[in-house]
Amino acid sequence: MPRRALVAVIDRAFWLAIAALVALGATSLALSLVRRDSQRWVRHGHEVGRLARDAALLAVDRETGVRGYLLTHDERSLAPERAARTPLHAKLDSLARITSDNPAQRRRALAIAGALGAWERDVAAPIVAGAVRAGGPLAGKPEFDVVRARFADFMGEEDRLFREREARDR
Repeated sequence: MPRRALVAVIDRAFWLAIAALVALGATSLALSLVRRDSQRWVRHGHEVGRLARDAALLAVDRETGVRGYLLTHDERSLAPERAARTPLHAKLDSLARITSDNPAQRRRALAIAGALGAWERDVAAPIVAGAVRAGGPLAGKPEFDVVRARFADFMGEEDRLFREREARDR
């Protein structure tokens, strides 16, 4: 093989090797970015689920306090309701905000807030104001069951999304 042809082959091999290295680097970078994005979505799902579960527990605390007050007429029974009221509203606001990337989940978060608002207006406020003095241990249960159902709907979908994202991340 003439020297000139040999130089051309080596030159071509050199440039092909450079192109392969650039392609390998670009692929590695792309995979790294995809992996980072995938992990971010898993963390996001974990945070949304945690926030929803915290809010659900606070809502149950409120119901427990109102129901206890209705049964005992003792102001001390309202302690869980009073302690949970402000953090619950803050968590529901955060839940609506953090789900802004998912319109269906945002609607579910707003449905939770709506159901809770109806329970507050129709059950909790009248009981705490003393307008309702009796009603038995199940007073307000159907109204709060709507709140529970909205939380269950939200958390069921969020758990499904989390499992899907986690599987994709793996």
